[in-house]
Amino acid sequence: MSDARSYWISVATRLAEPVLVNLAARRLHATMPVETAAHPMPERPKHALLEAIARLLAGLAPWLELEDHGHYRQLARECIDAATDPSSPDFMNFAHGRQPLVDTAFLAQALLRAPRQLWEPLDARVKGNQPEMADSYISTGSLYLCATGLLPLGLPANDPFWSAPAADWTAKKAWAGIDVGADHAL
Repeated sequence: MSDARSYWISVATRLAEPVLVNLAARRLHATMPVETAAHPMPERPKHALLEAIARLLAGLAPWLELEDHGHYRQLARECIDAATDPSSPDFMNFAHGRQPLVDTAFLAQALLRAPRQLWEPLDARVKGNQPEMADSYISTGSLYLCATGLLPLGLPANDPFWSAPAADWTAKKAWAGIDVGADHAL
C-alpha cells in the first residue's frame, strides 16, 4: 500500500472514530460538542448530528464498499440504526427545519455508494423506518462535508491514483499559469 493511501486511511479513521464509536453506542448527542456561528438561526444545533453522520458516511462509503473494513462497516450500520430508531437517544432530526432534507440526501448517497455493506445487511426494521422529512443552515456537523474528499479511498490500492508519482493538481497548475484545458469529466 502506498504511503499516500496509508495516510488517507489514517485521516479517514481519525475523522470517523469519534462519530462512529459514539453514535453506535448511542451516546453521540451526549458527547459531541456542537458549535454554531452567531446568526439568527437558533435551530442549527438540532441538525449537527445528522450532518455529521450523513456527510461522514457519504465520504467513507466507497472505501467501506471496496475493502474489508469490518469494524467500520459494522459501526456504520449500527450508527444508521441509532440515527433512525425513534427510541434511541441519538434519533436524528429528520423532520424539523429544511436542513434534514440536505443531510438525508448525503445519507442516501452513502447507501447508494455502499449498498452491499451499508444497505443490504441492515435489519428490515431499520430499512423500514423512514422518518418524515422536511427541511436552516452551519453547525459542527457541517464540517463532515469534508469527508467526501475521502472518496478516492474507494479506488483500489493498485489504482494509478495511489501508485503513480505525486503530481500537481488542477488548481495548482492553473494558478501557476499552466494551461489545463477543459475538464470534460464532470
